Amino acid sequence: MKNDIDFSRIIDKKGKLIGALNFNNMIPVTKDVIKKINVEPDKNDTVKDKIYKDLLNDQLDWCNDNNDIINRKANKLYNFVTLTPEKSRALVRRCGDFKRFEKILEKYLIDNNFKKANDGFIIKIVSDKQYETLKNSDIPFKTAVKDGQRAVQFKAELKEKVEAVLNVPKLKR
Repeated sequence: MKNDIDFSRIIDKKGKLIGALNFNNMIPVTKDVIKKINVEPDKNDTVKDKIYKDLLNDQLDWCNDNNDIINRKANKLYNFVTLTPEKSRALVRRCGDFKRFEKILEKYLIDNNFKKANDGFIIKIVSDKQYETLKNSDIPFKTAVKDGQRAVQFKAELKEKVEAVLNVPKLKR
């Protein structure tokens, strides 16, 4: 397969194909569900484990070296599929339902994280318009929807900044 809007080949420093990224299969996740694994070679590794760890390290090096390209490509595909699906039905059929995946993540967040909000975090119910405004800001937050209400969770230290963003006065004509 060749590189395309929804696919990137991972090539090592010697020019050998060592993997691929299928952007059409991307799903949204939060950091709390990501499990770190140790890919550092260890003297107790079997030959098979060492070979696999070397491969993972080569793939990780490629991903780190191409981080900007990966992010641009993922965002471009997401926007293309969610905003203009009529432009390529074949591409849309190859991709997961990104909007549905987001709703599943939102349900997970509301069912898990937001019920167990730690000290140092604030949860606020927001309108769809406020959510869009916050999403377009540089403020990190989590969001979820339950029973038709959208909640956002952010660090308490960002309260004033969030309030300022959410209460932006409307421009008059």
